[in-house]
Amino acid sequence: MRLRTAVTLAAVLLAGCGAKQPTTLLSAHGSRSEVTIGQPVTISGVVRRSGDPASMNLDLRAATAPLYSDTRRVARTRSSSHGEFGFVVRPQKNTAYTVATSGATRNVVVFAAPRYRLKYARVAGGGPITITFTVDHPVALKPTARRVYFYAGRKGVGKLGRLGEAELALTSPTRAVATGTFSGAPAGAIDAFACLRTEIAPGYGAPPLKTCGDPRLTR
Repeated sequence: MRLRTAVTLAAVLLAGCGAKQPTTLLSAHGSRSEVTIGQPVTISGVVRRSGDPASMNLDLRAATAPLYSDTRRVARTRSSSHGEFGFVVRPQKNTAYTVATSGATRNVVVFAAPRYRLKYARVAGGGPITITFTVDHPVALKPTARRVYFYAGRKGVGKLGRLGEAELALTSPTRAVATGTFSGAPAGAIDAFACLRTEIAPGYGAPPLKTCGDPRLTR
């Protein structure tokens, strides 16, 4: 009797070793990939266990630019019975978020930039154009980019042509301005554009436009 019991138990254990382990599938995405510093972003998704929506605990971890070495848990939630979850974050600089649950992780990167404004004015019909590029930023952001390139083109048509450049000057602890008066803009309605060849400061904003500074830009 003991031998039969031992053989039966061994068979059960061997069968268990071959059993398929449950798999976790996790999706995650941000409502926006680029925001102004402090604006809300929703990171949401669905978690499934062995193919079915599952209610599970999830952690949200964050690491900030430029080194992304300060990983820490910033929130925790539980998915609904349909597997749905959501976190609301307000990044203060470029941040790599990781959604983690048992058996799965997903990464979402959000670029946070200061508030940029661009204005232009000129005499009606043609002539030189004056363009002003303003950066409003928190005190903690110390602008390191110094040169701004200005472009213009016919409204909604073709490429943008470079008009010139100007230095970005600090006008207060929370504002920097670049302004210049240029000739060469098309007559009539135009699209104006300004860009930097480097990040406004380390760890802030999306990667700079590689072609910034070229004679012409594709929209």
